[in-house]
Amino acid sequence: MARLRRAALIIVALLAEEDRQIIGVIVMSRLPAQVDWTAGPRSRARAPGGAAGPAAARRRLAAPRGRAEAIFVLGHPAYYCRFGFSADLAAKIAAPFAGPSFMALELVPGALAGVAGAVTYPAAFARE
Repeated sequence: MARLRRAALIIVALLAEEDRQIIGVIVMSRLPAQVDWTAGPRSRARAPGGAAGPAAARRRLAAPRGRAEAIFVLGHPAYYCRFGFSADLAAKIAAPFAGPSFMALELVPGALAGVAGAVTYPAAFARE
């Protein structure tokens, strides 16, 4: 988190609390995506990280609408699929991660239809 803050990659962070204890966090950060769309140019993509309750996740996913057309996430499929994320949508996007845990959500219907491309994780995401 500190590296993401120093690199100015965090868009918004949400904390979930219960009885004054932090029980989860959702962080949405910038994630460069280079995507070749068959129907013309599209805009930026973003990726959330962390986990919290479903209500917080729904609020968080509403925030980037209008600023991004797709969100990529690396997370637990059973959790993120509840919000519309799909590994099938992310399958054509090259990333350091693959498989059912790398998922995408279209904020604009059809934004990832017929695409190929890649996401690049900034150095702030690297393990030290």
